[in-house]
This record gives sequence, C-alpha cells and structure tokens, in this order.
Amino acid sequence: MSISLSAGVGEFLDGLRTALKDRSFTPMPVREWMIPKAGGKLRRLGIATITDRVVQASLKLVLEPIFEADFSRAPTGSVRCAGLTTR
Repeated sequence: MSISLSAGVGEFLDGLRTALKDRSFTPMPVREWMIPKAGGKLRRLGIATITDRVVQASLKLVLEPIFEADFSRAPTGSVRCAGLTTR
C-alpha cells in the first residue's frame, strides 16, 4: 500500500519530522534478498524502507554542503583537508 493511499504524504512527513525532532525515530532493519551471480554464488542485496530512505536523503541534503565546503578537490586529484594531503 502506498503512502498517499494510507495516510497521505503530508501526514507521513509531519509524523516523520516529529519523530526526528523528539528523537523517537528508530530505523527499521534492512530487508535482505540474495541475488544469484555467475558461477552459482549469491550476492546480498539490502532494501531499506521508504521511511529510512527519506531520512537518508534528507540528511544527505543537509550534510553534503557542509562537508563539500570542507573538502576541496585539487587539480592533482588529491584531497586537501585541514592541511593534510592524501592520494
């Protein structure tokens, strides 16, 4: 069942915002599926819930500009942060 049919997107986001603000949000366990690979081996695939994906995307939107400002790509391909250079 989709979010828009059960509660509505607005109610879903309001409830999620409240849970995040009062620190009662707990992520759900990732659902795992085994995907067959060549040679008979299996690869594990983790599928997060919609709620967890919304939280992850929101955090990315907030945190990415903060960290991008701290890390700058030098023309040589190295990353410079706090005066340290790594290759």
